[in-house]
Amino acid sequence: MNSNWRLSSPRYRRRLVALLIVLAMVYFGVGLRLWWIQDHEIFKPMPTVARTPADLQPPLPFEPFQLEIADSTVHGYWVPANDTAPVVLFLHGQDTTLGRNLSHVETLQRLGFHVLLIDYRGFGATFGQFTPSQASVFEDVDTVWRHLTEQRGFSAQQIVIYGHSLGGAIAVELATRYPSAAGLIVENSFTSVKDMVHWKMPFTRLYPLGWILRHPLDSLQKVSRHPLPPTLFIHGTVDAKVPYFMSQSLHEAASGSATELLLIEGGGHADRGPGQSNYLQIIARFIDKVTTPAVDPLPSRADEPSE
Repeated sequence: MNSNWRLSSPRYRRRLVALLIVLAMVYFGVGLRLWWIQDHEIFKPMPTVARTPADLQPPLPFEPFQLEIADSTVHGYWVPANDTAPVVLFLHGQDTTLGRNLSHVETLQRLGFHVLLIDYRGFGATFGQFTPSQASVFEDVDTVWRHLTEQRGFSAQQIVIYGHSLGGAIAVELATRYPSAAGLIVENSFTSVKDMVHWKMPFTRLYPLGWILRHPLDSLQKVSRHPLPPTLFIHGTVDAKVPYFMSQSLHEAASGSATELLLIEGGGHADRGPGQSNYLQIIARFIDKVTTPAVDPLPSRADEPSE
């Protein structure tokens, strides 16, 4: 009876209402912060790192690459190989720029492939001049694709799209637009931003992230609903930044396509550890398998995006 009196007392009700108000303010405050910080936390644009393929040992020949889009510029490095070689369009992840991804370029070029490495608008040379978004990075890579096929004259069957981490999600989007690309390589990437947020911060399951996230980058949905070119998913088993089970999920969801999964034992997010030699063999075999014998690039009609 004493406890019932306390529950019905005005003081108790006022304290309960005050507590509920505080909890609601905290809940909505955290939700507002998630909405506010996502541009930077998802893309984490970085300024230019003053390093080019010429700084490697031995140095690699390259051409600076620039492509105007709207009122900004995509910058990159074109690292050539043999004239008849396939092209690898390399798309880097967050928190990085051209100069910090040269190990990928070196690996791919020494395997015998042309490499085009780009910085999305807002990264590198355009840092601070543009705010990247899901829409802008998709526009960037679509425009670069059209440049390769329309201006440089490469056919879709000569181009392999390769994305690492965040770049993997961008690569998936590009591949769904151009499924006639020779191949797709997705390394250490995630299923969706929503899944990553839930994995890193489990309490966010209390929030309607579908409404909050402006940049969902939902690769899992895309690979399950759209045709893809032949695809290789790669993931290090000790990746502390993106869990390798996400690549397993992508591979399983894309089971209707010609997909492969390479789990690199001891590989991290930015290194492949003792699995480097196995990685090199599988990458070379995959690209050689999916690319058709090429002749000198000639101007040709651009590959049309799929609906």
